[in-house]
Amino acid sequence: MNAPDGPTAEWLTAALQGTAPGCAVSGIETRDIGGGRGYMGQTLAVTLAYAPGRPPGPESVVVKLPALEAAPTPAMETLRRELYATEIAWYRDAAATSPVRAPRCLWASVADPPGPALVLEDLSGWQAVSQVEGPDLEQARLAVDALARLHARWWRSPNLDRFAWTRPLAEDAALWRERFASGWPALRSRLGKRGLPAEFAPIGDRLAFGLDRLVVDGAGSGTTLIHGDYRIENLLFGVEGGEPAVCVLDWQLAGRGSGARDLAYFLGQNLPIEARRNWEPELIERYHGGLLSGGVKDYARAALDDDYRRGLLVALWMPAHFLGVMGEAAMAGVAGVDRGALRGLRSALRLVGVAAERNIAAITDHGAEHLLGA
Repeated sequence: MNAPDGPTAEWLTAALQGTAPGCAVSGIETRDIGGGRGYMGQTLAVTLAYAPGRPPGPESVVVKLPALEAAPTPAMETLRRELYATEIAWYRDAAATSPVRAPRCLWASVADPPGPALVLEDLSGWQAVSQVEGPDLEQARLAVDALARLHARWWRSPNLDRFAWTRPLAEDAALWRERFASGWPALRSRLGKRGLPAEFAPIGDRLAFGLDRLVVDGAGSGTTLIHGDYRIENLLFGVEGGEPAVCVLDWQLAGRGSGARDLAYFLGQNLPIEARRNWEPELIERYHGGLLSGGVKDYARAALDDDYRRGLLVALWMPAHFLGVMGEAAMAGVAGVDRGALRGLRSALRLVGVAAERNIAAITDHGAEHLLGA
C-alpha cells in the first residue's frame, strides 16, 4: 500500500480496515493543516465519504507523510524519515501506557514507498495556539501539568532501555552538540541582524563545545522519556469529561533525557519574555509538585533549578540546527531543486528568530551561561 502522490481513497480504505473493517472510502477532500507551523512534512486533514451499504469509518482523519515532494537535500530526507519512524515507534511502544492525551493512531507504517506514514484521529475541533503569540496562563498550566505526568510515568524506568528508538544518552548528547555547532554560525549571524546581545555571542561559541556535557549532566538527577519538541504548536486544547484538557502531538523527537529539558524548551521558547518572567516561578513549582505527586522521589527543587538552567542552554540547539538545515536547503533551491519542498522550512524560519530571542533572554535572566565555565 502506498500513497506516492498523497492519500487516495483506495489507500485510506486499506489503512482503515483495522479501525472500520469492511469500510470502503469512495471519496476524499484534503486540506493542509501544517502549513505555516514549522512542520517538516505533510500534515493533512482528510474528510472521507464512504460507499453505501458498507460499514462507515471516521468522518475525517489526519494523515502525516514525510512530504509529497523530494527533500531539498539528502541530509534533510534522512532526518525527515528518522523523525517519522520515531513517532511511529512511540505509538507502537509507549502510547498505550502514556498518561497524556495524544491523537489515536489508526494506522502507521514505515514501509517504502512512500516511506513512514501515519493516519491519526482528527482533533480539528480542538484549539491550536500560535507559538509567536504564545499561550495564556491557563493553557501554560495545562501544558506543564501534562509534562509532569509524562515525566513521572517514565522516571528512571527500565523500559527506556528496551526501546530501540531511545538512543543511549551519550550518543544523543553528541548528536545535539553537533547539530548546534553546525547551525550556530547561521543563528549567530541572523540574530546579530535582529539585535543579538553582543555579550551572548561568546556564550554561544562555548555552547558549541559544551552542549553534550550539559545534556548528560542534566539527566543525572533522573532520566525519563521526554517529548523533545514540546512547543505550543504541538499541543491542542479542548474539553473532555467536562474538564479542560490538552492533547500532545508530534512525538518525532521522543527519547530519553532530562525532563527539565522539555520544561525549559517550553517555557523558554514559547512564552513571550515578559509572560515567562511573570509566570515562570509558579509554573516551575507546579511542574515539581506534579513530579512528586506522580511518585518521583529524591528530586529536590534545587536540583530541578539546576537542570532547568542546563535545559535552557540545551534548548538553543533547536533554532540553531533548523536554521543551519534551512540554509542548506535554500542553497539547494537556488541550484534548481524543487522549491515546493521548501514550504515547510520557510514557515519554520519565521519561528526561529522569535524562539531564539526568547530562549537567550531566559538564559541570561537565569545566569545559565555560568554552567559553561570560563
